[in-house]
Amino acid sequence: MFKDAMEWRRERDLDKLLNTDYTRWEKLFPFILSGCDKQNGPIFYVLAAAYDVRKAIIGGHFQTLIDLFDRSFELAVRAGVSIYETSGENAGLSGLLVLDLAGFNMRQHGCTRCLAVYVHVVTAYEHYWPQVVHKMMLINTPRSFQIVLDAVRPLMSAHTAKALEVYGLDRAEWEPVLKRYVESDQLLVRYGGKRTLTS
Repeated sequence: MFKDAMEWRRERDLDKLLNTDYTRWEKLFPFILSGCDKQNGPIFYVLAAAYDVRKAIIGGHFQTLIDLFDRSFELAVRAGVSIYETSGENAGLSGLLVLDLAGFNMRQHGCTRCLAVYVHVVTAYEHYWPQVVHKMMLINTPRSFQIVLDAVRPLMSAHTAKALEVYGLDRAEWEPVLKRYVESDQLLVRYGGKRTLTS
């Protein structure tokens, strides 16, 4: 698998992907790297409410989405490497992913063609960035998201399935869990912490 992953990375030319200007798309599809969890791994936030996957696909930007998500994974890996190079030991080797599904709806996010994007994301993660996260928290998850979960669960490794925790819309349910994994000064204000994007 490692050899295949390295060959794919060369073919994918990830350095070029990282050096491409995605400012416009990063505003439309925010992927935030901010802070470290209690295991000294990077924290990644995906804010699904801002995403309009269907609109992007209809506009002919399916490949742009694929590139954007691949780029995000690579940024996550390099953030972890940076922490490791600074702190050593096991620091930064895997992180915490917070997928905030507030605002998720089937029209914008769950169309048939949208599912193809999610299948790519999970498949690429498992093949080329396995175990980049040690915990994957889905919060503000509506019942309708179950359709997406049912589609991608069979693609998940045992490690990913174990790392996945799904929480509903009740903040009182997921916020204490987040705080068990993340110190207050490392957790974004919007999730009950003290950290701002400028800190």
